[in-house]
Amino acid sequence: MMPTHTGAAFTHEELRSLAAPFLAAPFGGELLHEKLEAALAGDESLQLTVQLDEGQPVAMAMVEHIAGGHGTWRVHLICGDDHCLDVLERALALTWSHGGRLAVAELPDDAIFAPLARQLRSGGFTDAGRVNDFFADSVALVILTRPVGP
Repeated sequence: MMPTHTGAAFTHEELRSLAAPFLAAPFGGELLHEKLEAALAGDESLQLTVQLDEGQPVAMAMVEHIAGGHGTWRVHLICGDDHCLDVLERALALTWSHGGRLAVAELPDDAIFAPLARQLRSGGFTDAGRVNDFFADSVALVILTRPVGP
């Protein structure tokens, strides 16, 4: 599925640049890089939503159905503080339009991802679980969820 966006066109390099701080993170960056490249290559299992400001990408979210989960979708969010909620709501609307009922976000409990966790929580996600020492000693996997729908 093609990316959805508001405003003018954007390039793949602009999206990679937006994602660069997260892609370089020691924990979680490799998986995020793999998902972004798959989405940019047209992988139909990933849906990409991009928020533009004055023609420049400022936020993006990727969503994918979780195999084996009935109506359960994983959310990958990349943004600064100003544009997270808009792109998150559009991404969740995409999941709803495809039968989504639950959104799941998984991220490292690491300083670079703290603003994203804050934005997800302000967007209605709640803590659903934690796996200590998942990424490394003292770096947990944090699992956040939110019901999807009207």
